[in-house]
Amino acid sequence: MKLEHMSWCGRLTRLVLVFGVTTTITSCTIQSENPDKLLELSITGLSGKDRFTFVGQSSVMHSGVLLSSTPVYEGRLEGHTKLYVKSADPGAGQKGKGIGMFSPTPVLYKKNKDNRWVAASDKQAAGLPEQWNPLAVMEHLNQTRKQVTIDRRQSNAKVTVLNIIPEQGEVKQRIQSELKRQFTAYDLAKRETEINESKLSSREKKQLLQKVRAAYTMEKTKFTEMLKTLQVQSHYTLVLDRRNHLPREFLIQDELSYTDRGAKQTEENMSRYEFSNFDPSF
Repeated sequence: MKLEHMSWCGRLTRLVLVFGVTTTITSCTIQSENPDKLLELSITGLSGKDRFTFVGQSSVMHSGVLLSSTPVYEGRLEGHTKLYVKSADPGAGQKGKGIGMFSPTPVLYKKNKDNRWVAASDKQAAGLPEQWNPLAVMEHLNQTRKQVTIDRRQSNAKVTVLNIIPEQGEVKQRIQSELKRQFTAYDLAKRETEINESKLSSREKKQLLQKVRAAYTMEKTKFTEMLKTLQVQSHYTLVLDRRNHLPREFLIQDELSYTDRGAKQTEENMSRYEFSNFDPSF
């Protein structure tokens, strides 16, 4: 009897049809999927939606110790071009620590003329980490060099899990730009004006101005040293729904190492998102 030539997955698929072993079908399907194409489909699919929601939370670890964290925040895309992000905790103004906390009042992100997501108000944008808008991060990721693989142990009949390692030079540039933006959010000139317009005596104003300027100079020196010695390792995990390739979960992990006054420092920035309510069931 002449046997028909078929691939390894093809033979097992025939057996599955006979014996009903569905797990093998899933294994063969995952084996044949292109991880780069899956990532592109997921990001373009999310960008093409008119509505969806997400919840997220971010934290910063310094040398293994929790340095800062945010209350849970939530986002809502409306009309394809407007993304509202706010704290899910009514008491967020008094909770959490670190620069740029979301409040219960939504921050509106819109796309600028360069098709980049930005906060509609410069005042709102000051100090808010860019990665708190996961759509902006994913769209940027789609344009950068990266290595994408499928985590076959975590993937199953319902989800495909992608491990993404972006090109480290591009990640470093992104984080340096983000840190510079956050640092410049402290407006020294504005602080000086506030002191000069206060009801303090001339002597008190002079003393306070000296302290503020000295502190700013010291922080700027430390910040410059940090940027020069900064090294970044990043790893993203994206969990896709196998039915429509839309993201279910997105995890960002940025590991930073730098020198502060001659001492080696390490920091881990982490953000986790869960997506839901895609149109038309929004």
